Amino acid sequence: MIDLPLEIPERSGEVLLAPRHRDLFDLARANRASLEAARAPIIGMPLGEWRASGRAEVLPLARRYTAALGVGPVEEGELLLATGHQPVFPHPGIWVKYLLLDRLARKGHTGLAVSVDSDAMEEAGADIPTHPFAFLERRRERLRRAGPEEPYEVHPAPTPEEWEDFLGRVDRDLRTVRDAQVRAPWESFRRMARPAVETFAAFLTVLRRRHEGPRRLLDLPVSLVAETQAFRAFFLHIAREAARFLAVHNRYLGAYRVEQRIRTEAQPFPDLEAAGDRVELPFWTVANGRRQRLLLDVGRQTLSTPEGPMGPLPADPVDPAFSALRLRPRALTLTAFLRVLLCDLFLHGVSGARYDRVTDAVIAEFLELRPPAYAAASATLHLPFVAATDPAAERAALAQQIQEARHNPERVLRDPTPAQQALVDEKWRLIRRLEEAALTRADRRAVTHRIREINERLRAALTGPLVEMEAAHAALEEGSGPGDAATYRGYPFFLFAPEAMEPLVAAMLG
Repeated sequence: MIDLPLEIPERSGEVLLAPRHRDLFDLARANRASLEAARAPIIGMPLGEWRASGRAEVLPLARRYTAALGVGPVEEGELLLATGHQPVFPHPGIWVKYLLLDRLARKGHTGLAVSVDSDAMEEAGADIPTHPFAFLERRRERLRRAGPEEPYEVHPAPTPEEWEDFLGRVDRDLRTVRDAQVRAPWESFRRMARPAVETFAAFLTVLRRRHEGPRRLLDLPVSLVAETQAFRAFFLHIAREAARFLAVHNRYLGAYRVEQRIRTEAQPFPDLEAAGDRVELPFWTVANGRRQRLLLDVGRQTLSTPEGPMGPLPADPVDPAFSALRLRPRALTLTAFLRVLLCDLFLHGVSGARYDRVTDAVIAEFLELRPPAYAAASATLHLPFVAATDPAAERAALAQQIQEARHNPERVLRDPTPAQQALVDEKWRLIRRLEEAALTRADRRAVTHRIREINERLRAALTGPLVEMEAAHAALEEGSGPGDAATYRGYPFFLFAPEAMEPLVAAMLG
């Protein structure tokens, strides 16, 4: 269904929406009609009945969750349109999916944003532009680091101290940036009250929703989706034919790697493994605060992890054994469930749209269904660092900074120490004294001499930065200065005004 190469837009203001020249609502209605008419059952019950059951569970969960975030109420409508991503500080290429989904939902439909809190966190933070002395640079400011295989869902919201420390570090970086268009959205964002929620995923979701303003979107984390009976039925359907699923999964994954010339076996995700009667399932279980691989002994019909037994395979979706399992989907089973058993159209980013070609093949063979179509959206929007992308302007700005460092070092000195601030205050008292008409020639010479002494002492604190600025100026003269930080597409959403994103959504929809 995707009718153009899935490539990330390169230039600022460029967008990707695939498929082209198709009404997305018509596509969603065609998906819905095809899936509701499908004869292939899920653990003995028609697919259409499971889709109705899944919505009857998921939508009330999403309404309650969204209301608890304090960003509701949200109207619902005819079609169910969905997207998803990990709970991060999204850059515009990711953020645009939520804004596009909102624009589509406003035509009388339901938009659902799924927070993939089942993914491993590793670390959470944001890349921030900074312009300390020479070139514009970017710095990674970490909010939290996680242990191996710790999913977002096990992490509580940042403490007040943790959050204030992060805001302070980002603010120090941005104070060095001269462009007011960058600082204005940030100032609005940092004035927001700290979200009063319990989980890390909810915390980041509230921040994004507040920055966006009112939207016609429901939010729901994967950890709640995975506790529904519809999802458990989907799990059992795969687990009962685990060996066949593994064979289909690995065959199409291998073919995809060959087609895309991918040499690493970890991309886009690893093969499922089998050893004797033990078959790896395409799901995680969360135990002891970590995601663990879930294995099925096909002969004994028992579940285990690499660390030990979990118990028998549940008999049906209402089996109480599920409550202790803490079952979670992997990438392929998550999008397969959302596309087949829940929504009418799923909106991917570029990476997800690429790997879902494997999902399509698995849906077609294992579930014996025509794969429902999906859409893909992305965009690139750069921050307005005009000087940083114009060598002549950057050279002029650096030359001015060098002059300031030599003659007015207090204007360049960042975060002066108390002793340095005392010297700056003294210097400006002396400068004002030079304006006194009654000052004698001898006094004027003494004051001027003292100002020079203060300048020398302040300039000594800038020896390193001054050398750096002079080297940067020379590099720009030679045409070899870096510009990556100016055209980096991964800066977080809170450095962009929501209204700056609207032309991207409009361009997607023509």
